[in-house]
Amino acid sequence: MIGVARLKPTERPTTAELAPIVEDAWQRIGLGAILVAHILQAGEQCGIADFRADVLTTNDAMLHLLARHRDVTRRSVQQHGVTIVFRRRPSSVMEKG
Repeated sequence: MIGVARLKPTERPTTAELAPIVEDAWQRIGLGAILVAHILQAGEQCGIADFRADVLTTNDAMLHLLARHRDVTRRSVQQHGVTIVFRRRPSSVMEKG
């Protein structure tokens, strides 16, 4: 397996937790962005409006991906991680390729 993205239900019916993973050897070539774009679109089709991701503070690539291509509505920083709540931008550059 090269990568996977999944959504996990939360306590709120219109919010899901996002968990993308890409094998180390396949990182930094855009696969994470593709996985995230597709899983967010699928989530919206199932009635999910808000997405939440827990990201390590050292994971600059994921933090940048979410900030650049998503509308971040809330961000909270803990000791080693950041919890980000966001929505997909309908006309994001990522969905166009």
